[in-house]
Amino acid sequence: MNLAFYTRYYGPTNTSSYKIPDLPSIKYNCYYYTNNLDLLEELKNTKWIGIYDDVETINDGGISSQISCTMASKKIRCVPFLYDEISKYDFLCCIDSKLPKIDCTFIENLITTYFINNSKMLLIRNHTFIEPNNENKYNVLSELLEALKHDRYKVEQDKYLKYIARQTDSGFKLESDNHCQTGFIIYNMKNLIHPFPKSTNTKKKKKKNKRYIKDINMFKNKLNRLRHQISLNIPIKNKNKMINRINFIQNKINILERSKI
Repeated sequence: MNLAFYTRYYGPTNTSSYKIPDLPSIKYNCYYYTNNLDLLEELKNTKWIGIYDDVETINDGGISSQISCTMASKKIRCVPFLYDEISKYDFLCCIDSKLPKIDCTFIENLITTYFINNSKMLLIRNHTFIEPNNENKYNVLSELLEALKHDRYKVEQDKYLKYIARQTDSGFKLESDNHCQTGFIIYNMKNLIHPFPKSTNTKKKKKKNKRYIKDINMFKNKLNRLRHQISLNIPIKNKNKMINRINFIQNKINILERSKI
């Protein structure tokens, strides 16, 4: 079975979501996407395949940071076919980094039942705590009210209300027979509709490559200046901090060089 698992984390180190979950499978490749270099380093001591995703996030720990990091993690969950490492698989299982260990055989059975012996496009689980009403219907406003208990959703409540209003104006209903959450999704990549095909524009690729080369040269110049200061054997304030900075810049150079087209 041409299957892979993946999870993701975007943001600072000191949050409850900064986790490395148990490996869901030793039979299939398991990818971990992140923009956090500390996490990427920790993943080297596991069987996860760490992938650096150069996405900028606000990492100050405030509400803006929570919103920024939450939004950054949504793209790979919604459009996995845009990511080279995982787009080559027939089936993908996306799991939240906070979920308990997934039973690999259970996933294989679901894929066989709904994708191989059927033609479903994706599987997504029912919501774990939103309850139906007396008519056994789920109302999207129930989840909104639950979400507004958290500051990162509360500050953007007008945006959510306007979005819901646009959808109901377009003919969608507030109530439905099912209500799902996206912490666990299985994709049938063979049947998945690709609304955003990858660009084949050669000029764009060359422009992007030039930017990578420019950034690499800039970081290499910084690295050489720092190493030269240390090589002079003169007293340097916060020398350990400077060495950490050198290691950080070297990692950045390695990442950029791997990202070149």
